[in-house]
Amino acid sequence: MIVEGVAKPDLKKGPGHYPGTPLPGQAGNSAIAGHRTTYGAPFNRIDELVPGDEIKVATPQGEFTYLVIPAPGQTTQAWYTVSPAQVEVLANMGDNRITLTACHPKYSAKQRIVVHGVLKTPTAAAAPVVATAPSPPTPDKASAQFDEGQAGDSKALTTSLLFGAAAAAVALAAWLLGKFLRKWPIYVLATPAILVLIWFGYVYMDRYLPTL
Repeated sequence: MIVEGVAKPDLKKGPGHYPGTPLPGQAGNSAIAGHRTTYGAPFNRIDELVPGDEIKVATPQGEFTYLVIPAPGQTTQAWYTVSPAQVEVLANMGDNRITLTACHPKYSAKQRIVVHGVLKTPTAAAAPVVATAPSPPTPDKASAQFDEGQAGDSKALTTSLLFGAAAAAVALAAWLLGKFLRKWPIYVLATPAILVLIWFGYVYMDRYLPTL
């Protein structure tokens, strides 16, 4: 299942379609992002794709088959890497293709691994336009999309560590008080507080870590 959007909440559900690019099966460059190591890791083996492999996609407009093509300057390797700033891989290349992107290397968001496939089956009609068609994303917006769902929030690390430190402090205080007072009332009061602090620590750590 492919979801619309490449923000972090979107990619937790499955591969995400880059807004501003055609839908799979339509004319142009349809771009899809996915995880390699988390949330089901749908693109875990993206680096095992080779030229000639087929990528099959089903949409309400039909079933479409893409043929994986060699990476630029290669003959037997399909994948290549770019920096998160190189959004040109999402641009229209003058043919009908699909572009798959994920973080590279595994367990890191330093680069993006990219694989292209060209459409073998006839293209689908573009979605009907009700009002003004959305314009392609600007370079700045495309760059943000290329990175937003796969890079972590660096500001969240400090908050996560603070929650962790607070949980440790409460646990230490409970242990010290338990040496002088009755233990069970102290532990009954301290345990929920510790669990809540640990939970928020994990929440912010999840925001910090790249969605790999």
